[in-house]
Amino acid sequence: MGKQGKLSDEEIKFVRARFFRYYSKNRIPGPPRLGLREWGFFLFGRDGMMRPVTFESERDIEKFLSLKVPRHAYYSSAYYRSPEKPMDSPEKGWMGADLIFDLDADGLPNAEKLSYEEQLSAVKEEIIRLYDIFLRKHLGFSDKEMLLVFSGGRGYHIHIRSPRVLDMDADERREIMDYAAGNFREFSDIFPKKRVPRTRSFSLAYMLPETEGGWGGFVRDVAAEILEKMKDMNEKDAVEFMKNSGIRADTAGKLWHSLFGERENYLRILQKGDIEVFRTESLRDNFIKLIEFHVRRKYDVHPDIHVTADTRRLIRLPRSLHGGTGFLVKPMSRDELDEFIPTRDAIPDEYENEKTKLLVENRVKIGIKGEKYDLKGEVAVPEYAAVFLLLSGKAGLKSDKRSS
Repeated sequence: MGKQGKLSDEEIKFVRARFFRYYSKNRIPGPPRLGLREWGFFLFGRDGMMRPVTFESERDIEKFLSLKVPRHAYYSSAYYRSPEKPMDSPEKGWMGADLIFDLDADGLPNAEKLSYEEQLSAVKEEIIRLYDIFLRKHLGFSDKEMLLVFSGGRGYHIHIRSPRVLDMDADERREIMDYAAGNFREFSDIFPKKRVPRTRSFSLAYMLPETEGGWGGFVRDVAAEILEKMKDMNEKDAVEFMKNSGIRADTAGKLWHSLFGERENYLRILQKGDIEVFRTESLRDNFIKLIEFHVRRKYDVHPDIHVTADTRRLIRLPRSLHGGTGFLVKPMSRDELDEFIPTRDAIPDEYENEKTKLLVENRVKIGIKGEKYDLKGEVAVPEYAAVFLLLSGKAGLKSDKRSS
């Protein structure tokens, strides 16, 4: 939270002046019941968080932001009877909390191999799944109950403000997060077991889930999609498809023959949901693994469990500035998200196009505000790009006298 990249005095002066210009020209609305929330701030050039801070009105918030010009601004998801009291004080009086989801590039598989823009794009796909499928469709939260926010850094937040979540404890919040993230003890637990008739007896068989909703519905739909897709492939292409889905080549060949050989077992799976059509448990388990790969690819989200389960979390103030990028912590509607590009749409209008001289030690490739930059050595870039490069630690001011 609020990691402070080291800036020189001259760089602090430069960036803080741009933050002041923004805060002095813009009204920053507070959250509902702002007087019952605790606030916290990181200031330029100072270590540690300034907290607890409290406000009585939005006007108080605006005065504080213009006067202190914080690098990072936060408020609590929780409501307190006495928010000014220390966290360990019994007099603080927890009254409930919003439910927060935080999706960040840190949670992405292989995030380190992606560029900043690729990370933002991947997290955007996940926040859309979380919002549309899990929170709105499955759990029934309305658009009015959810506030969608670009974090200003590498991800998105969803604030759920609903009486349904207000009194939830950490375990109840974690349960919602586990459902959305598909955290199962074993993926095979999704598959029910059923007594099915065999040649001379009955046996307990793994079946495709019959449900149309939730993860069971995902499994059923994806299994049908995979089988229909491979049905139209030749063996070589189907084996390659399964290899790219995490199945070993020799196993993939056996799977293909079990599914599409003379007995056409895939039809039994599609028509009756019976996946005990394979000669060995190993083949059945690899078929489940194949389904899991594609279910995860289509529906996976990676929310931060610590944020969602925390009943006293501090979360970034929407419409404030992010002290690691200079970007807006930008709230938006679900419709606005579809066309939203952070490196274009989260740049404050108050940042100017005037050129700023920087020194870039390690080559940087970045697209900002529709412009592509490939930077190394002494460069001159618009102010909006300079703020990002300085705060993210990718450059220093050319006029800076530091030896490093």
